[in-house]
Amino acid sequence: HEALDKQRSYEELKVLVQSERYPVPVILMIREEMDLAKAHGKTTQYNDYKALFNEANALEEQDTQKNPIDEEITRIDDGEQKFEERMKRWAEFQFDDLRKATLYEDFKEVDILRMMDDRMARFINVGAMMEHGLLTSYFPLHTPSALEPLTERWASLKPWGILQWPGEEHDTKVREYFGEEVAFFFTWLNRLNIALILPSASALIFVLRWMLLDLREVRILEVSFSLMMCCWLAYFSASYVQFSNNQSLKWGMNVFSKNMRELPGWTPEAEDRMKVSCIRAIHWVVVFLFIAEAGC
Repeated sequence: HEALDKQRSYEELKVLVQSERYPVPVILMIREEMDLAKAHGKTTQYNDYKALFNEANALEEQDTQKNPIDEEITRIDDGEQKFEERMKRWAEFQFDDLRKATLYEDFKEVDILRMMDDRMARFINVGAMMEHGLLTSYFPLHTPSALEPLTERWASLKPWGILQWPGEEHDTKVREYFGEEVAFFFTWLNRLNIALILPSASALIFVLRWMLLDLREVRILEVSFSLMMCCWLAYFSASYVQFSNNQSLKWGMNVFSKNMRELPGWTPEAEDRMKVSCIRAIHWVVVFLFIAEAGC
């Protein structure tokens, strides 16, 4: 092995160990060189690599929270026994495994679009162009090959597409194509549909109450249904925060920041217009009408 005849290879590994970068590949490379030195009967080089192997492991074992095995090894006082335990720990790993490993996934459709948008933003101020009327809107075209799997089942207008169970089967594909914000909407919508099964089934009994029950039993049923809906709404509203946090951790969105552009026609003064105030007032009138109808 050529690396065994060059002092430079050992010095490079020593620098990598001291820099504490890439600890696992460096340890595997050192062990590989150490095994080759032993096989060729080069005792001096073997001892050098052995000392370097122990040094690299000692640095890796400083953070015992990474692996419980590290904590067990650090408790061993005998140097030779500690070396044997370290060799056992790395025995099942080979540096060739890292050479052949797939360390990164391919870029998804939404990742490519984000990189393009970020690159364009370095040279073109899209917000300013839209504000001055030079650009009305811009959007990417669909990729038929990537969209076809979604249209076959998830977005299909066929009966089996419309009547499919609201599960998590298509969440990953939707996220990879449309992004996390759009995927989160449909994921939450699926959760809402599943959660509505209980109140929907209860409402069916509630609709038939006059045909099945007398007046006293109807009143008891109405009060019970109202209490159940209050509890259901409280639980479902509170579960949104937990669900949102879980999805953020699952999809790596806990450090996600929105980069949104304001519509060119929007102004803060528009919030105080009479038209906006009237629309909000009508909303509240409709709400009170529903409350009044439910109480009659």
